[in-house]
Amino acid sequence: MSDEEVENLLVLKIDEAGIHLRLDRPIGHLIREARERMGRLKQVDPEIVSALTSVAAQQPELDPEESLKLLQTVDLAKLPRGAAISYSVSIAEAALRVGKEELVKKVLEPIVLGNDLPEDHPLLARALWLMADAKGGAEFALRSSRVGSRWLANSDHPEVVLGLQRGVDPISPLVRHAPHALPEAVLEVQNFALRKKLRGREALARSQTIVFVLYEQNFSSFYGAVVFGGQGDQWVDLGPAERIHERIQMTLKSGERLLLGKNIGSKFGTRLTQLWKSVWAPLVDRIDASKPLDIVPVGMLHAVPWAILRTRGGRFLCETCEEVRVVGATGVFPSMSVGEEGLIVCGVDQEPLRHHGRGDAFLSEVLNGLDALPAVQEEMGMLRGQKLFNVDRKDFIRVLKKRPRFFHFAGHGFAVGEGGEGFRSGLVVRGEGEGQLIYAIEISRMDLAGVKLIVLSSCRGGVGVGEARGNWSSVRRSFLAAGVESVLASQWKVRDDFLPDFMKRFYALEDRGGSRAGEFWRMQREMVKGADDLLLASVGAWVMECLPRRIDE
Repeated sequence: MSDEEVENLLVLKIDEAGIHLRLDRPIGHLIREARERMGRLKQVDPEIVSALTSVAAQQPELDPEESLKLLQTVDLAKLPRGAAISYSVSIAEAALRVGKEELVKKVLEPIVLGNDLPEDHPLLARALWLMADAKGGAEFALRSSRVGSRWLANSDHPEVVLGLQRGVDPISPLVRHAPHALPEAVLEVQNFALRKKLRGREALARSQTIVFVLYEQNFSSFYGAVVFGGQGDQWVDLGPAERIHERIQMTLKSGERLLLGKNIGSKFGTRLTQLWKSVWAPLVDRIDASKPLDIVPVGMLHAVPWAILRTRGGRFLCETCEEVRVVGATGVFPSMSVGEEGLIVCGVDQEPLRHHGRGDAFLSEVLNGLDALPAVQEEMGMLRGQKLFNVDRKDFIRVLKKRPRFFHFAGHGFAVGEGGEGFRSGLVVRGEGEGQLIYAIEISRMDLAGVKLIVLSSCRGGVGVGEARGNWSSVRRSFLAAGVESVLASQWKVRDDFLPDFMKRFYALEDRGGSRAGEFWRMQREMVKGADDLLLASVGAWVMECLPRRIDE
């Protein structure tokens, strides 16, 4: 392996539960710490050797047979019990790839039949899943789903909430071996607030709910959806994730290039229709478009510009569906309390300080392409409330901790680089170097219960980087994880000169009453009528995501 590959492996920390990538600091810090720890070892640590071997065997360019041979070079008897369990699961996964079911059963039976692991342990869930695939039985699949669901229900760390460190998959075993159990399993996997809402059924009298899921089959990823309400609970398979991801990325790139004036003769409309075909067309016959609809995205589906998905007939989703509300599964209900402040507006119109330091390509990538934003002052000027121009990091965090009812940020956002998944997206404020960045993962760890609405008048506030088996680490989702009721953010770079009028129109919705998300959906419907591609990309870039409704709403 190259030095770079070895460095990436060294960030892994080994404990009795197995191998975990910690996401509470940028990846560069973890590499330095791991090197220091390795340097202090007086002899080769068998746990670290097994961990490095395990990850090396999972390199995609390595032949599956070679992976299995590499894994079998480690003597399980010399490993502590916890590490041996973790390593056995790696062997079983490699064996299943090459069709050696008997080896899978041999290494996993002591784990699934023993009592070494508690019934909410991610390694046990994975072992049961592999056994289900090897034996083809629903019993192991159902137990794997239950174990995985318990683990997720007991995890309240921001990394798990945002889907960055999700070590189990309670859905995939059922797709193949027990599809009848999928609707109930999907409820078990989602956060407490959504489970309570759907199980209560009172909310379903007013709306339907589509919960999207990301699952694995034969070591490839797929999307599916469970439609609750309407014609009863129904499972719908959406197909390979790779194809859907490609269509999402092409749509985002096309919309952004169009607004930057780089995509004359754009295929933007075609991209929107292709994406509609992938993520919405299979659901059309399962829903009542005349009634309110909640959708719960997962993975890269958080980046879909739902309102402007275009049907083959040329109509947009905001025209064909009366009301669609994007719901975030984050583990919390909206708070009954409200913040003490009214509206606080923070804006940064100055050009960020360029980064010229060596050895930090991430900072250079984030900061060196950003310009001044002359329209920020105009945008802030037409809003009422307390205003902070060119706010720095300290004041930004201080103001948020006041938990205002409404918070508006006008400035640059980013979703780039290799800073570690929770550090790849965020906002840019006044300062120097890394002091100019507010990371998404930092926001997710704040207590912002009582904040009714966050408006991110910035580029890419609604997308993240490093999609994992769960949800993107976007700034929008980080605010939801912190307890904010609703967040409005864009999916791609937006035009600075478009924002003042757009935001003025958005804030005028407050006087109409009703659901804020529903009113915004109807505002998008009005604005896309007869719109050219430029206006369509400007309006459709925006998505509002909300916490689940309370049953008593």
